Amino acid sequence: MFISYAHDSEAHTNAVWQLYELLRSCGIDAQLDHIAAQRRQDWSLWMADEISRADHVLVVASLTCRERAQAESGPDVGRGVQWEARLIRDAFYRDQRALDRFLPVVLPGETVEGVPDFLAPAITTVYYVREFTVDGAEPLVRLLTDKPAHVEPPLGQRPVLGIRRPPLPGEAPARPDQRLPGVHNQITGNVTGQVIQAHTVGSISLGGAPPDPDAATEKGH
Repeated sequence: MFISYAHDSEAHTNAVWQLYELLRSCGIDAQLDHIAAQRRQDWSLWMADEISRADHVLVVASLTCRERAQAESGPDVGRGVQWEARLIRDAFYRDQRALDRFLPVVLPGETVEGVPDFLAPAITTVYYVREFTVDGAEPLVRLLTDKPAHVEPPLGQRPVLGIRRPPLPGEAPARPDQRLPGVHNQITGNVTGQVIQAHTVGSISLGGAPPDPDAATEKGH
């Protein structure tokens, strides 16, 4: 993970170092120019290599970073940040859907106004570090360690739902929790033929017999 920032003040540089220490303490292989500066470097190649191989590039917000990244300062001012920003813009341009690779970060004392425009801070996520602790940088730490706060529950079985028929003319609409009533037919005397019922048949009794509440189909002729 590569940290890109502007050397605009001693306080800001110290804050970036605190972020670097926090991330390293969380098992995140963060890279910072402070360490590389202890050896002679071709800085243009070093920056290109770090950005190319990084899974994530953190762009630390500051007004100086924004100004230099957007070429609003002189060509001889902050050349390192200008070059670095050009490399990041180029990588972002090649794959603009890789939002999780290029992360704007706002440290304590800074504001979102310091995020370069090409990172679209008004419409994409910006990571705020409230303090240099795991709790204070939790959203950023969770992303970089692949430890989401919420996971999707597993999909269950789809419920079996019956079809509701529209009410018949003159019939009151059934409530959602109301089952259609059963129908009882009672036949007396001698009957020859078939019994036909258009509604749900609850029970049928023949020959004057009392209705059987457990009957659910027609009995006899």
